[in-house]
Amino acid sequence: MYILALDISTSIIGYSIFSIKEEELIELNFIDLRKVVDDGENSQLFKKADYVIDIISNKIFNKYKIEEVIIETPLKVVFGTTIETSIILNKINSMIAYTIHRLGYHVKYIPSETARKRFLKDEYKLFKSIPTSIDVDAKKEFLVDKCFNLINDKFELKRRPKRTDKYLAECYDVVDSYILGKAYFYK
Repeated sequence: MYILALDISTSIIGYSIFSIKEEELIELNFIDLRKVVDDGENSQLFKKADYVIDIISNKIFNKYKIEEVIIETPLKVVFGTTIETSIILNKINSMIAYTIHRLGYHVKYIPSETARKRFLKDEYKLFKSIPTSIDVDAKKEFLVDKCFNLINDKFELKRRPKRTDKYLAECYDVVDSYILGKAYFYK
Protein backbone atom coordinates (compact mmCIF):
# COMPACT_ATOMS: atom_id res chain seq x y z
CA MET A 1 0.00 0.00 0.00
CA TYR A 2 1.17 3.49 -0.88
CA ILE A 3 0.34 7.14 -0.37
CA LEU A 4 0.53 9.78 -3.06
CA ALA A 5 1.45 13.32 -1.95
CA LEU A 6 0.62 16.19 -4.30
CA ASP A 7 1.90 19.76 -4.17
CA ILE A 8 -0.53 21.41 -6.57
CA SER A 9 0.24 24.67 -8.34
CA THR A 10 -0.92 26.30 -11.54
CA SER A 11 2.19 25.37 -13.53
CA ILE A 12 3.98 22.45 -11.82
CA ILE A 13 2.58 19.69 -9.63
CA GLY A 14 5.20 17.97 -7.53
CA TYR A 15 4.37 14.46 -6.42
CA SER A 16 5.88 11.79 -4.25
CA ILE A 17 4.87 8.21 -3.58
CA PHE A 18 5.67 6.51 -0.29
CA SER A 19 5.32 2.94 0.88
CA ILE A 20 3.06 3.00 3.94
CA LYS A 21 4.57 -0.13 5.49
CA GLU A 22 8.21 0.95 5.18
CA GLU A 23 7.51 4.71 5.36
CA GLU A 24 9.93 4.94 2.46
CA LEU A 25 10.08 7.13 -0.64
CA ILE A 26 9.32 5.13 -3.79
CA GLU A 27 9.00 7.81 -6.47
CA LEU A 28 9.62 11.55 -6.68
CA ASN A 29 8.59 13.49 -9.78
CA PHE A 30 6.50 16.33 -11.22
CA ILE A 31 3.77 17.03 -13.75
CA ASP A 32 4.41 20.00 -16.02
CA LEU A 33 1.19 21.94 -16.63
CA ARG A 34 2.96 24.55 -18.74
CA LYS A 35 2.51 22.14 -21.67
CA VAL A 36 -1.27 22.58 -21.57
CA VAL A 37 -2.39 25.00 -24.28
CA ASP A 38 -4.13 28.17 -23.09
CA ASP A 39 -7.31 28.89 -25.03
CA GLY A 40 -9.36 30.65 -22.35
CA GLU A 41 -9.32 30.72 -18.53
CA ASN A 42 -11.97 28.11 -17.67
CA SER A 43 -11.12 25.90 -20.62
CA GLN A 44 -7.46 25.88 -19.60
CA LEU A 45 -8.28 24.99 -15.99
CA PHE A 46 -10.39 22.04 -17.10
CA LYS A 47 -7.68 20.94 -19.54
CA LYS A 48 -5.04 21.18 -16.80
CA ALA A 49 -7.18 19.16 -14.38
CA ASP A 50 -7.87 16.54 -17.08
CA TYR A 51 -4.16 16.40 -17.95
CA VAL A 52 -3.21 15.81 -14.30
CA ILE A 53 -5.90 13.16 -13.77
CA ASP A 54 -4.86 11.34 -16.96
CA ILE A 55 -1.25 11.18 -15.78
CA ILE A 56 -2.16 10.21 -12.21
CA SER A 57 -4.60 7.55 -13.41
CA ASN A 58 -2.36 6.04 -16.09
CA LYS A 59 1.09 6.37 -14.48
CA ILE A 60 0.36 6.17 -10.76
CA PHE A 61 -3.00 4.56 -9.95
CA ASN A 62 -2.39 1.80 -12.52
CA LYS A 63 1.10 1.12 -11.15
CA TYR A 64 0.66 1.48 -7.36
CA LYS A 65 -2.05 0.45 -4.92
CA ILE A 66 -2.66 3.93 -3.52
CA GLU A 67 -4.34 3.91 -0.11
CA GLU A 68 -4.57 7.66 0.39
CA VAL A 69 -3.84 10.86 -1.53
CA ILE A 70 -2.33 13.69 0.51
CA ILE A 71 -2.83 17.21 -0.84
CA GLU A 72 -1.54 20.46 0.55
CA THR A 73 -4.46 22.47 1.94
CA PRO A 74 -5.46 25.26 -0.47
CA LEU A 75 -4.29 28.75 0.42
CA LYS A 76 -6.46 30.75 2.78
CA VAL A 77 -4.16 33.76 2.82
CA VAL A 78 -2.27 35.21 -0.13
CA PHE A 79 1.53 35.28 0.31
CA GLY A 80 3.66 36.68 -2.50
CA THR A 81 1.00 36.07 -5.13
CA THR A 82 -2.03 37.88 -6.47
CA ILE A 83 -5.56 37.15 -5.32
CA GLU A 84 -6.38 36.07 -8.89
CA THR A 85 -3.56 33.48 -8.86
CA SER A 86 -4.71 32.26 -5.45
CA ILE A 87 -8.28 31.82 -6.74
CA ILE A 88 -7.06 29.91 -9.81
CA LEU A 89 -4.85 27.71 -7.61
CA ASN A 90 -7.78 26.91 -5.32
CA LYS A 91 -9.97 26.08 -8.32
CA ILE A 92 -7.50 23.63 -9.83
CA ASN A 93 -6.72 22.15 -6.41
CA SER A 94 -10.44 21.54 -5.84
CA MET A 95 -11.01 20.06 -9.30
CA ILE A 96 -8.13 17.61 -8.92
CA ALA A 97 -9.05 16.63 -5.35
CA TYR A 98 -12.70 16.11 -6.24
CA THR A 99 -11.89 14.01 -9.31
CA ILE A 100 -9.50 11.83 -7.30
CA HIS A 101 -12.25 11.42 -4.70
CA ARG A 102 -14.77 10.46 -7.42
CA LEU A 103 -12.31 7.84 -8.67
CA GLY A 104 -12.68 6.18 -5.25
CA TYR A 105 -9.51 7.34 -3.49
CA HIS A 106 -9.42 8.86 -0.03
CA VAL A 107 -8.15 12.45 -0.12
CA LYS A 108 -6.59 14.00 2.97
CA TYR A 109 -5.56 17.63 3.23
CA ILE A 110 -2.54 18.65 5.28
CA PRO A 111 -1.71 22.36 5.69
CA SER A 112 1.78 23.22 4.44
CA GLU A 113 2.69 24.78 7.79
CA THR A 114 1.75 21.56 9.60
CA ALA A 115 3.67 19.44 7.11
CA ARG A 116 6.82 21.54 7.44
CA LYS A 117 6.63 21.66 11.23
CA ARG A 118 6.13 17.88 11.49
CA PHE A 119 8.83 17.19 8.95
CA LEU A 120 11.38 19.62 10.34
CA LYS A 121 10.73 18.48 13.91
CA ASP A 122 10.86 14.75 13.27
CA GLU A 123 13.10 14.36 10.23
CA TYR A 124 16.29 15.27 12.12
CA LYS A 125 17.31 11.62 11.90
CA LEU A 126 17.70 11.98 8.15
CA PHE A 127 19.03 15.54 8.10
CA LYS A 128 21.05 15.70 11.31
CA SER A 129 22.92 18.81 10.24
CA ILE A 130 19.90 21.14 10.15
CA PRO A 131 20.84 24.03 12.39
CA THR A 132 18.23 24.33 15.12
CA SER A 133 18.69 28.10 15.40
CA ILE A 134 17.45 28.97 11.89
CA ASP A 135 13.86 29.80 10.95
CA VAL A 136 11.46 27.60 8.97
CA ASP A 137 12.16 29.28 5.61
CA ALA A 138 15.90 28.78 6.05
CA LYS A 139 15.27 25.16 7.01
CA LYS A 140 13.21 24.70 3.87
CA GLU A 141 16.12 26.08 1.83
CA PHE A 142 18.37 23.61 3.61
CA LEU A 143 15.95 20.80 2.72
CA VAL A 144 15.84 21.95 -0.89
CA ASP A 145 19.62 21.58 -0.92
CA LYS A 146 19.40 18.09 0.56
CA CYS A 147 16.39 16.95 -1.47
CA PHE A 148 17.93 18.39 -4.61
CA ASN A 149 20.33 15.45 -4.54
CA LEU A 150 17.32 13.12 -4.76
CA ILE A 151 16.12 14.80 -7.95
CA ASN A 152 19.41 15.91 -9.48
CA ASP A 153 19.39 13.06 -12.03
CA LYS A 154 15.90 13.99 -13.18
CA PHE A 155 16.92 17.58 -13.91
CA GLU A 156 20.47 16.80 -15.06
CA LEU A 157 21.87 19.71 -13.09
CA LYS A 158 25.18 19.70 -11.31
CA ARG A 159 24.44 22.40 -8.75
CA ARG A 160 21.64 23.64 -6.56
CA PRO A 161 19.07 25.63 -8.57
CA LYS A 162 19.04 29.42 -8.46
CA ARG A 163 16.05 31.70 -8.97
CA THR A 164 16.95 32.12 -12.64
CA ASP A 165 17.21 28.39 -13.37
CA LYS A 166 14.73 26.74 -15.70
CA TYR A 167 13.95 23.96 -13.21
CA LEU A 168 13.63 25.97 -10.00
CA ALA A 169 9.83 25.55 -9.79
CA GLU A 170 10.09 21.81 -10.31
CA CYS A 171 12.66 21.54 -7.53
CA TYR A 172 10.54 23.41 -5.01
CA ASP A 173 7.29 21.65 -5.90
CA VAL A 174 8.89 18.22 -5.81
CA VAL A 175 10.53 19.01 -2.46
CA ASP A 176 7.19 20.25 -1.10
CA SER A 177 5.51 17.00 -2.17
CA TYR A 178 8.30 15.07 -0.42
CA ILE A 179 7.85 17.08 2.79
CA LEU A 180 4.06 16.63 2.58
CA GLY A 181 4.43 12.88 2.07
CA LYS A 182 6.88 12.46 4.94
CA ALA A 183 4.65 14.54 7.21
CA TYR A 184 1.86 12.01 6.69
CA PHE A 185 3.75 9.56 8.90
CA TYR A 186 4.18 12.05 11.76
CA LYS A 187 0.84 12.09 13.56
